[in-house]
Amino acid sequence: HEGIAGAAYRPGRNELISAGRRDGAIKVWDLTKGQVVRRFGAWKANGFPVAISDLSVSFDGAFVVAAGDDG
Repeated sequence: HEGIAGAAYRPGRNELISAGRRDGAIKVWDLTKGQVVRRFGAWKANGFPVAISDLSVSFDGAFVVAAGDDG
């Protein structure tokens, strides 16, 4: 990532979800293996990556929500 907008622990899966502030990417980290197991590409508006401003995971870990600075 280029700057971290947020990170959240995913209950029951020993995973950390992180969001890049500048690159607009969301990554899922397996904390046991210490590596990225899934990457969601940049969130774009008008063809340009959107800066992510916040990230949250639902209580049960089923959903991830990200907010962007796309105005």
